[in-house]
Amino acid sequence: MNFSIKKATYKYSNEIANLEKMCFSHPRSKKTIEDELENENIIMIVAINNDDNVMGYGSMNIVLDEAYINDIAVFPEFRHIGIGRRIVKSFVNYCHDNNYSFLSLEVRESNSPAISLYKSEGFELIGQRKNFYSDPKENANIMTKYFKR
Repeated sequence: MNFSIKKATYKYSNEIANLEKMCFSHPRSKKTIEDELENENIIMIVAINNDDNVMGYGSMNIVLDEAYINDIAVFPEFRHIGIGRRIVKSFVNYCHDNNYSFLSLEVRESNSPAISLYKSEGFELIGQRKNFYSDPKENANIMTKYFKR
């Protein structure tokens, strides 16, 4: 299945908000997503199909020369075709091209597919946040990819 990655715009905020509700126990509102689209320190991208429908999205926060992945989500019917990987690679390439020190994220310790994806893209497990997630309560693995050492 063909898809492309591009910068998110208001046009996609409804679909992103719906995806948030589907994937996260504490989804962000459409208003919050739209506010983030205006924030120059947040990069939000979407994977879209040939009909210009959102298949998945990701958001990343920038702080000086550091980057933090906030969310990556893919609609269930579009999983396992490489969308999550392309979103991660897009963020990694952006960080590399802009000479950032590292890219970091938290992931549920039970989310084996995501952990495998991040490891395959060069992220290392650097720590854990106890009871970071709720609904259900779970620890978060902190994974980081370093660009400068």
